[in-house]
Amino acid sequence: MAKCSEAEAAIKALQGSDLEGRRLKVLVAWHKRELLGNARSRDVYVGNLGADPDHDSLLRLFAQHGLLLRINMPDDEATGASKGYAFVTFSSEAEADAAAAALDGADFEGRPIKVAKSEKPKPEPRAAKRAVEHTQKLFVSNLVSSFTEEELHDMIAEEGDVMHVSLPMDPATGNCRGFGFATCATAEDAARVVTALDGAEVRGKTLRVSIARPRGPRLQEAYDESW
Repeated sequence: MAKCSEAEAAIKALQGSDLEGRRLKVLVAWHKRELLGNARSRDVYVGNLGADPDHDSLLRLFAQHGLLLRINMPDDEATGASKGYAFVTFSSEAEADAAAAALDGADFEGRPIKVAKSEKPKPEPRAAKRAVEHTQKLFVSNLVSSFTEEELHDMIAEEGDVMHVSLPMDPATGNCRGFGFATCATAEDAARVVTALDGAEVRGKTLRVSIARPRGPRLQEAYDESW
């Protein structure tokens, strides 16, 4: 279509309508570069979803607040069930801000959902990181090789305020080495994360979370680089 406003009007008119007995799902078709460029500022995190949230219902709820580009609802690889959260990308940062403000705490399928802008932590000066108390730093291990820094950040952020995350990668494969570090805003946040996540099952593996006390030269090197 010639204008974004025309596309938005068409989506609102056609979303969920019936066509030959099937309900239409309408999203904007963007070039991949346009879709991914600066996408994080247009993403919102949606938490406290159930084990089997309805994609179309979530789409209709968020489409009331702007033009949607995509909805990502990750599933657990081991069970196939929803991980209980999603990411929604809008066409503009203003729409993402409006949706987060309007829908945080809203009821979705009988549950109050948590909705917030999905912002990656800004890098901090190295000297400032050194000033962080060691009791604020966590060691997270037994991660699957495909785990990402974004997943680590979002997982920790559900339980406490996160300042920084680091996920060492295997230079030969480019995959996660199976462990990572997270720095929380306070020692209390770190303790709360340990209580909530140590022993939890994440993507088919039992997570180990503790206050970071690295032993051995390889872990010590990764620990030092993670500040």
